[in-house]
Amino acid sequence: ALWVPLYGGFGARGAVAGQKVVRVDVSDPLNPSTDAGVDLSGLDLHAFDGGSPVARPYAIAASGNQLFVALNNLNPDTYVPEGPGLLAKIDATTLAVSVIDLGADKCLNPVWLATSGTNVVVACAGAANYDFVTYALTSVDKAGMVVVDLTGARQASWTSECPADAG
Repeated sequence: ALWVPLYGGFGARGAVAGQKVVRVDVSDPLNPSTDAGVDLSGLDLHAFDGGSPVARPYAIAASGNQLFVALNNLNPDTYVPEGPGLLAKIDATTLAVSVIDLGADKCLNPVWLATSGTNVVVACAGAANYDFVTYALTSVDKAGMVVVDLTGARQASWTSECPADAG
């Protein structure tokens, strides 16, 4: 079976269609089937003051029977990060879910991940800042990489930064 994140559509109404991770059985390729999956909409997303983020599962990596799912944690309408970068950790056997906080000081908007031995390496897209006159991207906050072990303890982080004259 394959595990697939369901991101959802645009806006708050579209987000309702996602926020799940489903198991897809392709043992009969002509008749694939899915199960009810794991609903992530009720997770505590550690919202910043006044925020109302949506889980938005983006990517999955597996280690044994543990699934690690990058949660964008964005506002459903503006796509601005409204909580720290998070991972959902799902036990593929029991479907129990826990949340791993990657730290708002190092990671906003996690978008991709991979396992490496006993660690999970997470790529964070950060929060984009724009010049609202020219619509040019001026900077990105809290983008980079975070490494956590399989229990969720942060092991290392790296923050990317573009030169001021990057054009």
